Amino acid sequence: MDTRKIQKTGHSTFTISLPKDWVVRSGLSKGESMKLSLRGDGTMVLNIPGRPRNPREYDMVVDDDIDTLYRKIIGLYISGFTAINFRFGDRDPNRLRSDIKTVLSRITGFEIVEEEADRLVARDLLDYSRYDTVRALERMHKMTRSMLRLSVESMEGDKGRIPDMEDMDHSVNFYNWLIKRHYNLVLYDSSNSETLGIYRDNGSNYVTVSNNLERIADHALNMAKVASGQGPIPPDTAFFQLQEILDRSVKAFLEKDAEVSESVIHSCRELRWVDRVHDGAENAIAWAEVADSFNRIITYIDEIAEIAYRASFMK
Repeated sequence: MDTRKIQKTGHSTFTISLPKDWVVRSGLSKGESMKLSLRGDGTMVLNIPGRPRNPREYDMVVDDDIDTLYRKIIGLYISGFTAINFRFGDRDPNRLRSDIKTVLSRITGFEIVEEEADRLVARDLLDYSRYDTVRALERMHKMTRSMLRLSVESMEGDKGRIPDMEDMDHSVNFYNWLIKRHYNLVLYDSSNSETLGIYRDNGSNYVTVSNNLERIADHALNMAKVASGQGPIPPDTAFFQLQEILDRSVKAFLEKDAEVSESVIHSCRELRWVDRVHDGAENAIAWAEVADSFNRIITYIDEIAEIAYRASFMK
């Protein structure tokens, strides 16, 4: 890290010199203008007007099964790459092409912009002004709370909810990836903060809350599938409180409200351990699995509230 001293020029102007190596590497010369951007995390970013950063591109030789290909593409997406150049290996190019398109269909924004016999190029064309971090988290929250409602309906005997919940779960996963991607884009270039609505000092909180919402959605789906496979499992009254507690935890985080977050923490402790054996359940094993998912959901909501409480001191 380079250290520079602040100099005072005249009565009210403060100056700091720029590292010569950086000036030469950036192609700057005397008299050129710089754009200064003040960030919410207290940092100041220097940008060169009219000189956008080169996109982060990755060259991939594709010769894997679809599961391995899936992990690679999702990993590159979360890491913040803006373009992937696919070149086909020894496998059937038509099959490889189909596998790539199948995986890309799960990622909103990545589109194929070039396609030839032995290669594909996919680029990120997402309008991030419509998918900033707060909006992504709010959408995750809405879908997750809907899944909690549908899981209770499934426990009451409605077996037709699983397909809708699986679609919602895929969407929740996408928004989870998107928020992680936002954070990595900001770590790579802090000038992205203004567009994405996330900063280096609070980005890890958004990622952790997002991870917890994704886990809640997974367990909501699991409860519904268990109930669908075993028949009605009468839900305990505590299950009907999950949506409301989740709403309060996310509200506390987004509004940095310590009082609300504390109330959620107390509510979670009161509800935490639903009995694993329920007198009204015909299938005790199924009820135990449902109860386990319920208790995990409460733990994840509690973690969101704890993060909200700590974040309230960063106003």
